[in-house]
Amino acid sequence: MPPPKAPALANSEYQVGWICALPLEMTAARAMLDEIHDQPQEQDPSDHNNYCLGRIQKHNIVIACLPDYGTTSAAVVAEQMLHSFKEIRFGLMVGIGGGVPSAKHDIRLGDIVVSRPQGTLSGVVQYDLGKAITEGRLERTGSLDRPPQMVLTALGTLQSTHEMEDSKISSFIKQMSTDYPKMARKYGYPSQGKDRLFNANYNHPDSFPNCDSCDISELIDRRDRESNDPRIHYGLIASGNQVIKHGLTRSKYGEDLGVLCFEMEAAGLMNHFKCLVIRGVCDYSDSHKNKEWQPYAAITAAAYAKELLLVIPAHKIQLEQRIIQVADPKLHQLVTKQLATTNEQNKKIDTQYEDERDRQCHQVFKTSEYERHKDRNPDHVEGTCQWVFNHSQYKSWLKSTHDDLLWVSADPGCGKSVLSKSLIDKEFKSSEHSTCYFFFKDNDEQNSLSTALCALIHQLFSFQPQLLSYALPYWDKAGRELQKETRDLWRILVSSATAPAAGSIICVLDALDECANEGRLELINLLTTFYNDSFSKPPGESVLKFLVTSRPYNDIERQFCRIRNGLPTIRLTGEEENKQISGEINHVIHAWVLKLSSEIGLRRNLQEKLRARLQQINNRTYLWLYLVFEEIRKGLKRTEKKFNKIITEIPNSVDEAYENILNKSTDQEEAKLLLSIIVGATRPLTLKEMDIALSLASQDDSSCFKDLDLDREHLTTRIRNLCGLFVYISDSRIQLFHQTAKEFLVKTDLKSANRSGLWKKSLYEQACELIMAKICMRYLLLDDFDTPREDTDTGAVSDDWEAALDAEFIRRDEDDEESDQAGGSAPSHLYDSVKDSPEDLRGRAADRKEIKSGDRQVVDSNEEADSNEEADKRSIYEDSIYNFMEYSAVNWPEHFRNAEVDQGSEEFTLGLTLSDTTSPRYTIWFPIYWKSKRHSVHYYYLDGDLGWTGLHFAAFAGHKKILQVLLESEKTNINSPDDCGFSALFYATSRNHFEVVQLLLDKGADAKHCGEYGGALGAAAHHGHEMIARLLIEKGAKQINYALNQAVAYGCSEIVRLLIENCANQYNKALHNAAFGGHIEIVQLLIEKGANQYNKALHNAAFRGHIEIVQLLIEKGANQYNEALHQAVFLGNIETVRLLIEKGADQYNEALHQAAFGEHIEIARLLIEKGANDYNSALRKAAGFGSQEMMGFLIEKGADDYNGALREAVGRVSQEMMDFLIEKGADDYNGALRQAAVLGLQEVMDFLIEKGADDYNGALREAVGGASQETMDFLMEKGADDYNSALSEAAGRGFQGIVYFLIEKGADDYNSALREAAERGFQGIVDFLIEKGADDYSGALQATVEASKRSPEPYSWESPWDRNHQHDLCGVMRFLEEKIRDLKAEGSKQIHSPEGDPNYRGRCRTASFAVTQQDGLDLDQESVQARKRHSTL
Repeated sequence: MPPPKAPALANSEYQVGWICALPLEMTAARAMLDEIHDQPQEQDPSDHNNYCLGRIQKHNIVIACLPDYGTTSAAVVAEQMLHSFKEIRFGLMVGIGGGVPSAKHDIRLGDIVVSRPQGTLSGVVQYDLGKAITEGRLERTGSLDRPPQMVLTALGTLQSTHEMEDSKISSFIKQMSTDYPKMARKYGYPSQGKDRLFNANYNHPDSFPNCDSCDISELIDRRDRESNDPRIHYGLIASGNQVIKHGLTRSKYGEDLGVLCFEMEAAGLMNHFKCLVIRGVCDYSDSHKNKEWQPYAAITAAAYAKELLLVIPAHKIQLEQRIIQVADPKLHQLVTKQLATTNEQNKKIDTQYEDERDRQCHQVFKTSEYERHKDRNPDHVEGTCQWVFNHSQYKSWLKSTHDDLLWVSADPGCGKSVLSKSLIDKEFKSSEHSTCYFFFKDNDEQNSLSTALCALIHQLFSFQPQLLSYALPYWDKAGRELQKETRDLWRILVSSATAPAAGSIICVLDALDECANEGRLELINLLTTFYNDSFSKPPGESVLKFLVTSRPYNDIERQFCRIRNGLPTIRLTGEEENKQISGEINHVIHAWVLKLSSEIGLRRNLQEKLRARLQQINNRTYLWLYLVFEEIRKGLKRTEKKFNKIITEIPNSVDEAYENILNKSTDQEEAKLLLSIIVGATRPLTLKEMDIALSLASQDDSSCFKDLDLDREHLTTRIRNLCGLFVYISDSRIQLFHQTAKEFLVKTDLKSANRSGLWKKSLYEQACELIMAKICMRYLLLDDFDTPREDTDTGAVSDDWEAALDAEFIRRDEDDEESDQAGGSAPSHLYDSVKDSPEDLRGRAADRKEIKSGDRQVVDSNEEADSNEEADKRSIYEDSIYNFMEYSAVNWPEHFRNAEVDQGSEEFTLGLTLSDTTSPRYTIWFPIYWKSKRHSVHYYYLDGDLGWTGLHFAAFAGHKKILQVLLESEKTNINSPDDCGFSALFYATSRNHFEVVQLLLDKGADAKHCGEYGGALGAAAHHGHEMIARLLIEKGAKQINYALNQAVAYGCSEIVRLLIENCANQYNKALHNAAFGGHIEIVQLLIEKGANQYNKALHNAAFRGHIEIVQLLIEKGANQYNEALHQAVFLGNIETVRLLIEKGADQYNEALHQAAFGEHIEIARLLIEKGANDYNSALRKAAGFGSQEMMGFLIEKGADDYNGALREAVGRVSQEMMDFLIEKGADDYNGALRQAAVLGLQEVMDFLIEKGADDYNGALREAVGGASQETMDFLMEKGADDYNSALSEAAGRGFQGIVYFLIEKGADDYNSALREAAERGFQGIVDFLIEKGADDYSGALQATVEASKRSPEPYSWESPWDRNHQHDLCGVMRFLEEKIRDLKAEGSKQIHSPEGDPNYRGRCRTASFAVTQQDGLDLDQESVQARKRHSTL
C-alpha cells in the first residue's frame, strides 16, 4: 500500500534538503518517502519554490525541483529553500546524469555515481571552470567545497555494508512498483539489450530517429552482468552549464578530470549548499542519448539516497551546523543577480510586502477570475456610451471631491456591461485613480457579494499594498474563512479605501440585478449607509466612489430609497430616454455595416438597404443588433437574392431573434434538454462536465462510467448545432448568450407559459432543478464509486474508486509537475497514494483544488518530453471519471432541495441513498461538499470527520422530506450530537432552513441545548436569522447573552432587540462590540437600555474610525480622549484624530510615535501642528517599523538622533534605510553592530564593519543575548577575543550551550562566570563550571544570598516565575553550602559562609514553604508534587 499522509510539520522540523532537476526526478524522490506531508505551513515571500515534504525513517525531508537546467538555477532553488527551511543541516542533489565508462570503471545505464572527495577535490568539479593549456588539456583553477563529514562517514559505512550484503535499492524499487503500480511500467528496468555503448568516435547520424539503425559494429563488446541490479560507483562528478553529448569530449574530460559522470546542477550548490551528489546513469554523454533510461536512472538514484539516509542517525544530523550558518556569502550575490529580472516583474507587489503574512493576507482575497469576467464583454464602438459620458449626473459624480455613489440603470441590451468595461479600461485608467471592479452574473461564480468584495479588495491591495494593514487584523482572526464574511470584507474595503494614503478609488459594480437576492439587498444597504455617511463627514484626503449599473428594477429602486438627498442616478427607461441610446445604435449600425461589407464584399446598394431596414426597427438595443449581425455572418449563401431574404426576415425584437435561432436546432428535444441543464446548473459547466451530464440525462441504463456515450471532442460542434448563438462557449465553459436568454426561456410559474412560440417560456425552473438533481445523484451512485476489490498483492479489500484515484493521480503527477515548471498553478504532489482515508484524500483535493471543475488542461512544458506519450496522457485525462465529481458533490443537495422532490419518486430514493452517512460513497462526495459549505456553519469552521448521521446531513442540507422519513425511524435520536457536539437543530439553524427547524422542534428537538458555542440560538444570532431566533426563544432557548453578543458583533439589530426583550442584559460588553463593529443603531439601543461603559466603547470606535459613534459616546460622557487618540492614530483614522483633539486629547508626542510606527504622515503633520515635538523618539519608531518617507518628514521637522535610528533600523535588514541614515549623519557603527549581533544579522554586521565598526568584543557580549554561536564565530573571525566577558554574560543568562562553546574557544574565568550563574540560580551551569575548575564557592554563595534578598517577599510572589526563581536560588545555595562543608571537612582554610546571615536561612525556609504552599494554585498536580520534592531544603 502507498505510504500514509500527514499534516506538514513546522518548517524547523525539516533538516534534510533534497533537490531535483527534473519533474521525473522529483516523482522518483516522492516515491521513496515513508510518509508524505502536506504543503509547508509557511513559506518565505522570496521563496518561489514548489515543495514536497515527507519523512524517510526518522528524517524529515524537503524536496524541491529546479525551474531550469544549470548551476545557477540550482543555487537559486537552494538559497530560496534555506529562506523557508532554516534548520536544514545538509542536502542531497539526486537525479540523472551522463556516465563516463572506461576500462577502469564499468559503468552501465542505471548504475549510480556518488560524489566522493579525492585528493584536494571535493567530489564535484566544474568542467567549464578549467583553463585550456598546451595540447588542449584542462587544468583545474580551483576546487569546490566538500560534503559534510557526517555524510562522508555514512558513505563509508554503506560502502562497507555493500561489500557484505546486497544493496536495498532493488527492494525499494520493487516496493515502489507495489505502492504505485502506474510507475512500474515507466520507471522499471528497460532491459540489458537496450544498454548500448558505442565507440567514442562514432557519432549518431542525424538522419536516424533512434539507435536501431546505428552501425552495430561500432558497439563496444561488454560482458553481460549476472544481475540487473545497479552498481554503485564512488568518485568525482563533473558539473557545468553545458550538456555533454559527444563521445570524444566525454572521454577526454573523463581522462583529464578523472570524473565518472557529467551533470549540470551540482557545482551551483557545493560552495553554498553543503550536499552530496547522487546520479543515476541515464546515458553515456554521447550523441546516442535517449530518454528511455531516464526514469529508471532517476529511481535508482533516489533509492540509493533513501538507503544512505537509513544509515545516518537522526540525532547526529541535529549536531551538524545549519547550512545557512556556513553557506558561502557569495551565494546571495549570485542568486540576486539571477533573480533580478523576476524581481523586477514582481516589484509592484512582492517587494512591498513586509513579510509572508502580508503576502498570504493579500492572496486570500483572490477568489475569482474577475479579469476574465470583465474581458468577456466586447469593446465599445468609438462614439458610443455618450449617453453616460455627457450626462450631468456622471460629470458631477466624476468631479466630486468627496465619497460618492452613482447608479446607472438601463433596460436589457442597452450596453451597460460594455459601458462598464469601457470606463474601467479607458475612462478611469489613469494615475489619478485606482479602479477596482466586479461584473455580476447570474451563476454561482459571479453572483456572490462576498466574491465581489474580495475582488475589489484584491485589486485595491494590488495597486496599494501599503493598505494591507487594514486587513491584517481580520485575516489574523479568520484566515481563509474571511472570504465569506461580507460584513468584515466591507469594513476592510471602506477603511482601507478611505485611508488618508489611499488617494482616489473608484469601484465599478456591473449588473447589480444579477447579484443573488440576499447579497444584493445587503450590498444596497451597505452602499446606502456609505452614501449617507459621506454627507456627515468633511472632505478627506482620500475619495472613494462607487459606480453601480443594473436594470431599472423597482425592488432595487425601493432598496435605494433610504438615500437622504436622493440617489444620483442615470436612468434610461421608457421611450423618451431610449431615444438617446437609439441614436448611438444608429452610429453602431453604420460602423458594423461597413465592417460586414469588407468581410463579405457587400455591394453599396445592399449596404444601404440593410442599414435602412435595421434603422426601421423600434426599440433597438445593442443586444438585438449583435444577434442580427451574427446571424447574417453565419449565412452560408452570399447571393443577392439570399441576402435580400435575410434583410426582409430581420427579427423585430430580441425575443423574435431568440426564437429564430432555436428553431434552427438540429434536434429540438435534445436542445431543450441541453438548455435545461444550462439553466439548472448553479454555475457554467465545462465541456467535460456537460459531456457527462448530457449523457446521464439522456441514458437511463448507465450504471458505470464506461457505459456513458460521451461525445468528447465533438461536443462543441454538437452544442452549436443544437442551440446556435443562443449558447456560447468561453474558456471551455458553456453559458447562455445573455441574461435575457434565460428570461426568455424560463417561466417563473405554470401560468406564465407563452403559446405564441415554441421556445419562449418553455422551461420551468423547478423542472430544470430536478433534471440537475437526478444527473448529479446518478453520477455519484455509479457503480465505479462503490465496488469493492481485492488487491492481488496484499489480499486487502479496497474500493475501485481508490484504485482509480491512485492510477489517475499518479498518471497526472508528472504532467502537473511539468505544468508547474511552465508556470502552471495547480499543485502536483497530492495523490501519490490512497492509503489515507477518503476524507483526507478529498479534503486535501479540495484544499488544493486538485479536483477542479473538469476544465483543467495538462500542459507539457518539458521540451524533451515524449509528445506521443504526453498526448496519450491528456487523452486519458479528458475521459476521467472524476471530471464531474466536484460539481455533483457540491451541488446535488441544493438541486434536490430546490426541486422539491416528491417522496416515493425515483429521485427521492436516490437522495435517500446518498444521505446514508455509513456508505463508502459518502466518504467520497461528502468531504468535497463540506469543504465548499462549512463556512456557513456559525463561525466555527469545522473540519475532518464530523461524525454525522443522516439526520445531521438532512438538517444541514434542508431536505425536509428526507428528514421526516429519518425521524420516523425508532433508532433516530433527534438531539444526538455529532463529534463536534452539535445537533441537527444547530445545523438547520445555521443554514436558515426555517421549515426544517420548525419540524425538528415539533418532533422534540431541544432548543435549550447550548453546547460550547451557544447552541442553535447563538447560530441564529450570528447569521441574522430573526424568524428562527424568535422560534427558538419561544421554545425556551438559553444563553441569551451569548446570542446577544453574536448578534451585536454581526450587526443584526432586529435580533438584538428581540434578545433584549427576552432578558439579555450584558449591555456593556455588547456596547463594546457594537462600537468596534460600527453599528450605530445598536449602540444607541444599548445606551438606551443602560449600557454606560462609554470609554471602552470609545477606544473601540476610535480604533476602527467610526466617527459618528465616537461623537455619540463623547456626548454621552466618554472622556478618555488620549487613550482613544492612540487607538485612532494606530490605523490612521485622521478624522477621528481631529475630533478627539478638538475634544481635549493632548498627548501629542505619544500619538506621534504611533503615527511614525504606522506610517501615517498626515496624522504626524497634524500632531506636530498641535504641539508634538518628540521627533527623535518618533524617528526611532519610523526607523524600526515605519518608512523612509516618514523618517525624511521627521528629519525635516528637526529629528537628529540618527544613531538611535540606525540602531533601530538594523532590525529591518534594510541597507537602503541604513544608507539613508548614514547619509544624514549617523556614525555610531559600533552601537549598530552590537544591535546586529544581538539579532544575529551577519549581513548587516558585514555592512557596518565595512563602514568602520570595530567593537567586536562589545558585539560579542551582545551576541550572547541572541544565543547564536554562528554570530559569535563570525565576530571571533573578525577579531573578538574577550571570551571571558562573554562567558560571564552567557552564564548569567543561563545559555549553557554558549558557555560550553566559549570555554572550548578559550574562556577560562570560571569564577566570574560561576558568580553570575549562581546569582541567577542556574544550577546546571554552576555544576559545569565547578567541573571545569571554578572554586570561589563563597563568592558565588554570597552572590546568591544577595540575589535572594533582592527578590520579592515570598508571599508577594505574583507568578510561577517568581516562585521558581527563588526555588532555584535556594537549590544553588544548598549546593554551594555542601561544597563549602566538604572543603572544611578536608581541612581547607576557613572559608566564609553566609550561614550566619539571619536573612539567609530564614529566606530559604520561607521560600521552600511558600513554594510548597503556592504551587498548588495554578499548576497541575504532577508539577506540584515535583516542585514540593525539589523545593525541600
